[in-house]
Amino acid sequence: MANPSPLGEPILAAYAQFVQRIDTHAARVESAWGDELACRVGCSGCCHRDLTVFPLEAAVLANHIDGAGVELPSTARPTLTPTALAVLELEGAEPCVMLDAEGRCRVYAARPLICRTHGLPLAVQDDEGVYGDVCPLSFDGGAGLADLPSEDFLALETVNTVLVALNAQFVAATGADPARVSLKELARS
Repeated sequence: MANPSPLGEPILAAYAQFVQRIDTHAARVESAWGDELACRVGCSGCCHRDLTVFPLEAAVLANHIDGAGVELPSTARPTLTPTALAVLELEGAEPCVMLDAEGRCRVYAARPLICRTHGLPLAVQDDEGVYGDVCPLSFDGGAGLADLPSEDFLALETVNTVLVALNAQFVAATGADPARVSLKELARS
């Protein structure tokens, strides 16, 4: 599932720039609030989902898997801590196919935006306004979010809007199928 056309290269470059901006924000928040964040290498509680990604991110992942020689899928199930199981209510959930047996992401450098942003303090907009959200294992179960300045929250709607726009450009430029791609399916191809 490599990039279907060189016409997508400028969009892939724009996506890479956007990812860099998200990573810069994440690094700043992790530097300031690292003690409050539960996310650590091998903490894979939030990775027990059958995620789907846009064709743009599927192309980025496929290029990374091919270029880095990542072997997928693994039959080994990562170990989850009892805390992650209890708080995240993942009993019986299937691990993401991109995880290795220790719960580390094999495609971490190219992980999709949903994975890059999960665990960070998010500003989520709904019909009632904007609220802060975070992993229930972080910031004292979310209660500590009141101490964060607004610039430490990532605006989820903005992230999603930019991603949708970049994906639409990618699909239009490359002729890629616009349907979301399951990570399980991506691993099989």
